[in-house]
Formats: sequence, structure tokens, C-alpha cells
Amino acid sequence: MSSDPALALVERPTNSIDALLDLSAREREETAPTPHNAARRWWSIPPGGLSEMTEKERRELADLIHVTMVESGSDDSPTVVIQDRGTGQHPDDFPDTLLSLLASNKKSVTHVMGVYNAGAAATYKFSKATVVAARLAPQLLDGRTDEIGITVVRYNPLDPDRFKSGVHEYFLAADGSTVRLDISELPGVGYGAYVKLIEYTLPKYARAAHEPKQSPWHLFHAALPDPALPFRIIETRVDRFPGLKGTPTRRVVTGLLHLLRRPGTADYSDERDIDLGPDVGRIVLRYFVLNEGTDPDAYTTGEQALTITLNGQRQITRDRLWLRRNLELFYIYKRLVVVVDATGLTNAARREMFASTRETRVDSSLARKILDRVIQELEDDESLDALDELARQRTLAEATKTTTEKVKRQLASQIAAYLKGELPGAKGGARKRKRRRRRRQGAPPPPVDDSMMLDVPGRLVILTDPLVIQQGETAALRLEINAKNGFLPTYAHGLSVVIGSELKDHVRVVSMGRLLGGKVRVTLEVSLDAPMVSTSMKVALVVQELGVLLTAEGKVEVIEPKEDEGKDKRRGGEPNIDVRCGPLGYVAGIRPTLG
Repeated sequence: MSSDPALALVERPTNSIDALLDLSAREREETAPTPHNAARRWWSIPPGGLSEMTEKERRELADLIHVTMVESGSDDSPTVVIQDRGTGQHPDDFPDTLLSLLASNKKSVTHVMGVYNAGAAATYKFSKATVVAARLAPQLLDGRTDEIGITVVRYNPLDPDRFKSGVHEYFLAADGSTVRLDISELPGVGYGAYVKLIEYTLPKYARAAHEPKQSPWHLFHAALPDPALPFRIIETRVDRFPGLKGTPTRRVVTGLLHLLRRPGTADYSDERDIDLGPDVGRIVLRYFVLNEGTDPDAYTTGEQALTITLNGQRQITRDRLWLRRNLELFYIYKRLVVVVDATGLTNAARREMFASTRETRVDSSLARKILDRVIQELEDDESLDALDELARQRTLAEATKTTTEKVKRQLASQIAAYLKGELPGAKGGARKRKRRRRRRQGAPPPPVDDSMMLDVPGRLVILTDPLVIQQGETAALRLEINAKNGFLPTYAHGLSVVIGSELKDHVRVVSMGRLLGGKVRVTLEVSLDAPMVSTSMKVALVVQELGVLLTAEGKVEVIEPKEDEGKDKRRGGEPNIDVRCGPLGYVAGIRPTLG
């Protein structure tokens, strides 16, 4: 069960989303392979997700799930009410659903988000008490009486001299059944679930719900980067927060990806579909470089620079320092947000990849393989180098305005020494990497303007010809297509790469990115046993519905792997040690034993 009250709270709206999806599934007697597929089929969510909906459409759909912040009298423990119009539950089913602990009734249900967690019952231990009420949707009663079930969950500490821990207990009727109300006594009450978490412990996110940081708004967007359905968050603590001016606020939670895609947030971004092989499946890598002046902490905390999601929900994270160490992007790493969608993994790979809670991860070879693949894709993006170089130049220019030449020289010397490992430090060590980043001095900024591009492209050019790949490695095939931003991956199904007969069984496409400013990067991988030859390469873009038929020809050449230049390269923060021996060949202070 979760030990983090914030992550436990996220389970509540997640359960509500699942309840809406499950209601549609049971009404139609259908299922879907993923919750996002279900949302597209049953709730008319566009293929591109919530970002492609109008504001009005998102608001109308979000009104089916409400998370309401209510005054409790405590600074860091607000009362939180979660209410939805999903399936609801019949009172007879309460013990196995709403009141179950460490149980899962979703393991075989593919159209819902929740599986790899103890569930929303984890919230009980962070509340002074919890009121739970539900009414099963009438169309699902199947002959049962239409009733409202209600109970109260509380924590009983028990006698510490007799028991190691307390227990959670809930209120029942005298006969041991769930307390219920006849629907005729409460006309107009809708179906669905109602959960009231009284004085819920939420110290890190107790600010007004609408604020960009340290608020429920911030929590839900970061923990649910891509929810299948939107939901409302309502702030009613008007006396506590003067900025509300006496009026409750109502905001729609759409997920981190939607926020990052808003115009003016991150002009440079990419989306890459990565094939990890038939045994592992596929992942989708999305990354964004926030524009200068944008506060990164308004989107994610420093602990969440890289996020791996499953069904739109955060599962594994890496912090900004991890990203900086692995990419050596010293000037933009705080503005780089990486989201990896692992929903496309095979079932076996998912089981190996994810732990039972989102607070931990399975440190498996597969997890390391996926993270290594992600880092490789980011390293291959020369635009990230260019943006980092531009940020470095701006930083130095700002320093020039406020720093004397003497101080600048001292600072530059110390920075250089740190990066080379000539200053003492506590951490470091040999770093074994297959590739070193190419630092691009004076590199131009990546192209993002598509004003001169066409809706229907008329030109396809191979920019990396010949494409040289080492045995067992990958290489970036760069293409120029005069189409609007996002033409790929929208029409990625129409792009193909055909390799000549000498290498066709040894070279495959492992990832394809987003067309931006008329440029796109396709990653090819060659097998370790590929022959060292040169052969033809043909790229075709065929989109029948648009009348597009474009081709370009080039060469691909396989060469012998080069010795890893980055092997045993030392990182900054390590002392340089010079060991000198005395006349008899011993280190000072340690005398040899003479026979």
C-alpha cells in the first residue's frame, strides 16, 4: 500500500476514469485493448488525445468526474471529495470493491488504467475518516434492488500494548451488511460513487487547487501525464485563499502532455515510436524543451525529469540530475521534460518492468535496456546539442554584464577543471558509454517554423547520404520533407525505408520521429553479424488519401565497430591522483618487506 498520500490520492480520480470506461464496456458488452483505445471508441476522444478536443468538449466530459477541495480547518489537511458518474457499486458488492484492501479486481480488464497498484483504498490511512457512498447504474442492476450503499471508514489504533498496529474498520448495519438507503427516499440522486476524505494529509500539495505549483492541479497533471478522460478539480476554500475573491474555481485536468503541447510552452519537441523487438514490444518517446523564461517546476518537480507511464499514469521517474549526467546537457537539462509511454510493451515485459506500486521500480535488465534506448535516442538528436549551446552562449553573455574579466577567467578555469575531473569531489567513477555526445560549437537553432511548408508535401530528400552504420549499432537517417509540422507521425504509416538485398535482412527501422521545420530523424539499427558492404537505400512516402508519392535514393554502408572512445572516461568531481615511488620502488609511507 502506498506510503505517499499524494500518490494515493491520484488513485481516486483514476478509479473514477476507470468507472466511466467500465460503464461503457458493460453497456456495450465490449472491451478494448487499452483505456485510451476505449476512450476513443466509446467517448469520442480524438486519435491525438485530449489536446485535439475543443475546450467546450473537454469541459463537458470533465463534468462527469469532480475532485472538490473543501475547508477542514487544517492548513495541510484539506477535506477532498471525489464524485463520478461511472458504474457505481451495489451495496452488496462494497466489501469486494470500494472497501477492499490490497485486492485487485482489474487484473484481467484491459480497458481500465489501474492494475499495478494497491488501489484507491490506500487513501484511507491518510484520512481522519472517509465517507463512502455509491449507487449502481440502473442499467446494470440485472434484477437487483436499486439502492444506495453508504459507510464510514476510520482507523482504530487499538491498544499498543497488545497489538503491533491498528486496523481500518468500516461501519455496517446491525446484521453485518452494508447500510443502504432506498432510492425512493432520495429522488434525483444520480448513480456513481461518492468518496469524502475528511482532513486528508496533503502537506506538499495543500495550496489552492488552481495554483501552478504545490497544488492538487500540479499533482494530478504530473502524476497523470496522459489520462484517458479529463476531470474537474474544484476549489471551494474561498476564505483561506484571498486570491479567489470569494468565488470557487473550476479547472479541467487534462494531463502533463496536454500542458506541454500548448502553444508557446515548448517550441521544440519530438515524438518517436521505438520498436524494441517482438519479445518486448514498443514504446513512444516524447520530449519537450521548455521555452526560455518558462518555469520548469510549474510542470514537473526536479524528481520527475523523465517519466515512464503505463496507460497514461506515472510509474517510474528519474530526476534532473540523472538526465544531466547521462546527456551532458548542462544548460537545458532543467527545461527538458521526457515522457515515455510503455503501454505498447508486451504483457510479459510489463510484468517485468513495473513494481506493485508507483513509489518503486523493478530494477531489471529490461528497465535498463529501455532507459539506455531512450538516452541513445536523445543523444542522437543534434538539435538538443544546438539548444544547449545556445543556452550556454546566453549564460555567458549574461555573465559578461555582471562579472569582471578576472572573475570570469577564474570561473571558466574552475568549470573546465570540474568537467575534466581536476577538482576534488565525492562522486564519480568510470563511465562506460558506447557514444560520446558531439558538442556543436556555434550550431544554429533547430528549425521550428513551418510557415513556408505545405499541407501536402512535394519534396523528399535524404540528408545523410551515404548513411554509415557500425555493426551492432544504430545511426540516424535524416530526411527533409516540405510539409507542415506534425505531418509525421500523423502519416507515418506512409513512410518506408527499403534496403538493398545485401543488407535487407540485417538493417531495420527502430524509431521514427516528428516532422519539425521540414526535418525528421529515422533511426536504423544494423545487426552485429551484418556484412561490411555498401548497398542501395530507397525512401518512399506514399499517402494515398492525399495523393502523395515521393521517393529518394541513397546508400547505406556497414563498417566495423570503432573502439569505444568514451570507455573509462572520467567524469567531473574526481581528484587526479599522481602516485610516485621512492628509491626502492615503494609508495611514500608504506615500506616494503625485504627478504
